[in-house]
Amino acid sequence: MAHYSFAMDNAAENIKQIARYATDNNKHEGALNVIQAVLENKVPFTL
Repeated sequence: MAHYSFAMDNAAENIKQIARYATDNNKHEGALNVIQAVLENKVPFTL
């Protein structure tokens, strides 16, 4: 499994359970928010 795994907020429960981190749903650009934070050298999640 990837060290940094993200599940969208509207993902299936079994996906949310195995993902290390969560992000917004697809209507709130969850994947884009993570990618943009990484490209800007920001932490895309709360530690």
